Amino acid sequence: MELNMDCVRDILLTVEKELPPGRSTNVTLLTEHLQKYSQDQIAYSCLLLTKEGYLDGSVTILQDGVGSTIKSLTWKGHSFLENIKNDTAWNNAKSKISKTVGNASIEIISNVSASIVQKMLGL
Repeated sequence: MELNMDCVRDILLTVEKELPPGRSTNVTLLTEHLQKYSQDQIAYSCLLLTKEGYLDGSVTILQDGVGSTIKSLTWKGHSFLENIKNDTAWNNAKSKISKTVGNASIEIISNVSASIVQKMLGL
């Protein structure tokens, strides 16, 4: 399955905004909030985000569904989200990446977005 970076961003934004400390959510509830994505897209994105340390929780994709608990963003997840939260920075980063290389890793996307934010701040 192809990783949809817009879905990744929307998951991180939703978890940050909607999940109070001490509570948890799951793929099914995220799918209700993010109806423009399929449950498979959200499950796959959450699986990778938890494996790579952006989300604290666990996701298991089963033959008959998804077992998941999302507890919070990690420090790494917050850091990445801060680089991509601004819509202008996000859209500029996506445009720059798609025009030059097509796709990029989450680390490269974060770096490109951070660079754009720094330019916006005059740094």
